[in-house]
Amino acid sequence: MFAPWAGYSAGAFHRVRLDGTLDLSGELLLSAELVGPLTGGALRQPVPVPLSVGGTLDHPRVEFDLDLRALAARGLECEVRAWLRGFLEARWVWTRTADSSSLSPARRVGAPRRMRFLLLTASILPALALAHGAFPQTLSVAPRPGNEQQLAVATTFGMLKSVDRGETWRWICEEAIGVASGQKFTTWFHPDGTLFVASARGLFISKDGGCAWTPVPDFAMVGAADVTALASRPDTLFVPTARYGVTNRVYRSVNGGQTFEPTPLASDRMFYTSVRIAPSDPNRVYAAGWWFDPTASSHFFRSDDGGDTFTAEDVSAKVPAPGAFTVHAVHPTQPDVVFASMSTASPPVENHLLRSGDGGKAFEKVLSTQEPFNSVALSDDGQTVWAATAAHLYRSTDGGKTFTELAVPAKNACVARSNNALYSCAWPILDGWALFRSEDGADTFCPAMHWNDIVGPLECPAGTSTGDTCPMLWPAQEATLPDDAPPADTCIVEAPDGGGDVKPPPRRCGCATGGDAWWWLVLLWRRRR
Repeated sequence: MFAPWAGYSAGAFHRVRLDGTLDLSGELLLSAELVGPLTGGALRQPVPVPLSVGGTLDHPRVEFDLDLRALAARGLECEVRAWLRGFLEARWVWTRTADSSSLSPARRVGAPRRMRFLLLTASILPALALAHGAFPQTLSVAPRPGNEQQLAVATTFGMLKSVDRGETWRWICEEAIGVASGQKFTTWFHPDGTLFVASARGLFISKDGGCAWTPVPDFAMVGAADVTALASRPDTLFVPTARYGVTNRVYRSVNGGQTFEPTPLASDRMFYTSVRIAPSDPNRVYAAGWWFDPTASSHFFRSDDGGDTFTAEDVSAKVPAPGAFTVHAVHPTQPDVVFASMSTASPPVENHLLRSGDGGKAFEKVLSTQEPFNSVALSDDGQTVWAATAAHLYRSTDGGKTFTELAVPAKNACVARSNNALYSCAWPILDGWALFRSEDGADTFCPAMHWNDIVGPLECPAGTSTGDTCPMLWPAQEATLPDDAPPADTCIVEAPDGGGDVKPPPRRCGCATGGDAWWWLVLLWRRRR
């Protein structure tokens, strides 16, 4: 999810209700939008919601009504976001359950026709506005193939790029790329240095390493759920779409992203979530999709001719339960071995990592967690497999048949490989660092990023979107990053049972430089029958 503070525990923050003056230069600007469904990466086109603004600059009140009968659908998760001048965000999430008389995860209520949401700002952070509204968090890592010095990391506040293997980092703001504030996106690094970003707003390409960004017209109205290619054949890219209310497709480019053409996969009743290519057989291409109406269903697609044709199969009966379905990785030498994951569409939500040894004809459940899987990586021989969720990193040493939970990171895992280096996102509050690197397959993790390693925006010439936009936004963004000194460069050694026996010192709460005060956003709701 791209909502700020999603998945954060209240104990991780210093949240205090304070009195003060809200300095907005006498101007109160508020707006809201509705997005959904979020499950599986599918997004409904943002819908403007009329607002009723009242109160004072010190304590503004914002009310807006939503017709749940028209917007909520069974088994789908929707989200309301409200923000103040683009800097503050609050959210309220609901899921329509199988029992149509209830809404969750809020407390159970009778099915209302409408709900009124009241946004109150009640505490003040002096002389500081939170840029982009999202708490700093790493989301995924994209190493540049053939150049282990260069890394691109997706975060909740834009992209971070390193050209010295993580010693220093430069910031590329969301506005320069074209993605929405706080919106999750997928990055792929071409060996020639071209950067690709797939997001709900579309597909964006930078051919100069992150300075000038160009949107691809094919995806302007449908968004892009993923972007992928093989390092050995980087000019053949696949991009699926997963937006509600449009005809979704899987697109292919054979010229490094200069042009995209649709493959035979197309449907207005399918969210195409992901595509993966077999490293040992580039003609073997797998895609995954799912749908929700009238009941949830999971679908798997296979091509043996590089995407010219696909065979489709409804695998709902072959997985633990139908729901959001994603393909993550293919074995480096055995094209029939593929890893996928699924999340059930109906409560209680379950998440399962699946392994197929016959090209998708059958799937075996190899790991179950409370959190969705976001990435899977394999060693060169395929014997070691790493799988990540937003909470934990898991490792298998038997080709992905059994897994062990690792102690590092303590929260907010992701996983990617670059040659012999393994990268994982981390949680600075608990781990001390935002990114780890392991040179021994996750036996030892060493620091690869601290927020203090961000030296500023990416240096770009005038006339480029990054060069013209990010420098003026950097002071506000820098102020949102915790400024406490990084812990000592202590590597963490995994104990044989998966526990870590060396930990960096704990971090303080993610307080910004303006002091201990926090923006406190309270989202209240009132029922209307």
